[in-house]
Amino acid sequence: MPDMETLIPSAGRADTDALRGLDPDELARYVAEPSHPWWRRLPCAQALAGRVPEAWAGALLDRVRDAGDTGEVRRALLDVVGDRPELLPWLRHEERRQETSYGMREALVRTRGLIGDLTVAGEAATLAADPFRHRQEAGEDVTYALADPDRMVAHRAHTLAHDAGRLRSYLTEAPTTEAKLWAVRALHELTEDLDETRALYEELGRPRVEVPGLDEELRTAIVHEYVPWSQPLTDPRWRVEALCTAPPARHDVEGWLRRATEALTSAGLAPKVPVHCAAEHQQGDGTYHIIGFDGGDSEVWISTLGRFAIAREGGTAARPVLEAAGLRWIDEETEAIEVTGLYVYYFGRRAELCVDTLLFHWQD
Repeated sequence: MPDMETLIPSAGRADTDALRGLDPDELARYVAEPSHPWWRRLPCAQALAGRVPEAWAGALLDRVRDAGDTGEVRRALLDVVGDRPELLPWLRHEERRQETSYGMREALVRTRGLIGDLTVAGEAATLAADPFRHRQEAGEDVTYALADPDRMVAHRAHTLAHDAGRLRSYLTEAPTTEAKLWAVRALHELTEDLDETRALYEELGRPRVEVPGLDEELRTAIVHEYVPWSQPLTDPRWRVEALCTAPPARHDVEGWLRRATEALTSAGLAPKVPVHCAAEHQQGDGTYHIIGFDGGDSEVWISTLGRFAIAREGGTAARPVLEAAGLRWIDEETEAIEVTGLYVYYFGRRAELCVDTLLFHWQD
């Protein structure tokens, strides 16, 4: 039987096929002895992939834990024994952050991710965004973090998942509907294949956030206005719904304002010229116009997101007039509906907002 010196005559020159044919006990025995040249121990460790003898697992784990051993060998051993549950406490220990061996810290993060340690998701995401390729590769497969119950983690993971094939395979193993939807959203952002996205959404049963009292007209207007720029905490069900459902018909804002003004005029309520909320506040932007009437003592707001009108400053007298003109009056019960799971930035808060704030939104 050839010896290691013959199979690995010099650094970088290993007969990998022959090493794979060696008895795994012999390979493990050689790797476990740190006095052997590291460049011979390295290919021996790699040749143990998938066939580590149980009797040698402890000794190999000792080599992984030994900060004085060669980093290349330790990293290779992480690939073959890193899934051992007894290694996890060591992997998580704060001292691992002090590892100085080249590439070791990245390998430790990668190993924790591969065995499903969700507490490392933040570190893995940071690595995946690193400008250096070797660090990106150590943190790139963050699909497991799509199942993290913290949506900030899951959202970050979905922006860093760059392997379409891996995302498709993850759909068969994801433990929750939310995780599957994060995968669908990430896949769409990679491929922009709307047909595939819609097909996957159908396979999942078109899951969505049910909001009592929120009918389809209101829902469609809100989904397609706010989901595209919603905050990371937003439920992924909203995100995929926004991709897979038809947007509202073209907004005829000028037509709504014209009909409202004509109706108020016909009713003798003397409306003023509509003013956009940004012009009224002299800054910012928003989703409604203001029509003052009755000498300026009353006003109604007309949304730009649909045929929606609401009373402000005693404007309830305009309700029957505007409803007769085809606008939809948002009453107190409807305006108080909280759209759960949809987080929108609003004056320093990232919050779930009510219907009135969403349909009639202004932000400086």
